[in-house]
Amino acid sequence: MKHRTLKLAGMFFALALLAVGSGAECSAFDFPGHRPGPFGGEGTGMFFQFLERVVELKLTPEQQEKILTVLKKHRTEFQETLTKLADAHRKLNDTIAQDNATEAAVREAHKAAAAAQEDLAVLRAKVRREVMPLLTEEQKAKVQAWMEDHGGGPFGQGFPRPKRSVQ
Repeated sequence: MKHRTLKLAGMFFALALLAVGSGAECSAFDFPGHRPGPFGGEGTGMFFQFLERVVELKLTPEQQEKILTVLKKHRTEFQETLTKLADAHRKLNDTIAQDNATEAAVREAHKAAAAAQEDLAVLRAKVRREVMPLLTEEQKAKVQAWMEDHGGGPFGQGFPRPKRSVQ
């Protein structure tokens, strides 16, 4: 039982790395797994919200093992990509904060941050292509609903889709 608990904790941590990719802009400025509430309060934190979602999926031990294998395979790539993203965002913020920052310098720093964000998006898509086939149709539907409700739609990350009114 103790071994299974440790394995689950390890899987949640590895999955959290994937989740951090979903909100990497916050980890570039703060620490992974925490996002303040919408009005400046503490909020529940992205990590805990993600854990709630993983629990809702009710993954079988076999699914947990397979997903953990996929995430371990990409762990170094995630770490490198997230570090690159954090560094690029810090450089962008440092550039913006300079009193003599030129438009060209800001644009150049932003291009580097955008390129790092693009690399992360490509990596997330690659991992998603490997993980999604491991889920049941019901689990896939839950993941798709979360994506649509919290930024996987056409309005970008972090922006819920507008609710359509029925006329």
